[in-house]
Amino acid sequence: MMIYRQGKLDDVAADLDLSPEELDGMRIESHPKSGPLRHLGPAVQLSETPPRWERPTPVFGGDAAAWV
Repeated sequence: MMIYRQGKLDDVAADLDLSPEELDGMRIESHPKSGPLRHLGPAVQLSETPPRWERPTPVFGGDAAAWV
């Protein structure tokens, strides 16, 4: 897993000692154009700003350059 390759975690088990049920409670499902994607949800809950994106990733060159 990428987080383990960063070398910033010490003495942490690969599964973090979480049961499958605990992991399922942390997962969310997104629906990008490429199909459903199940992943871990946001680690924080913010009172005013949702910690997610609601639009798809823009296509490279899809918008005209504009400076305000």
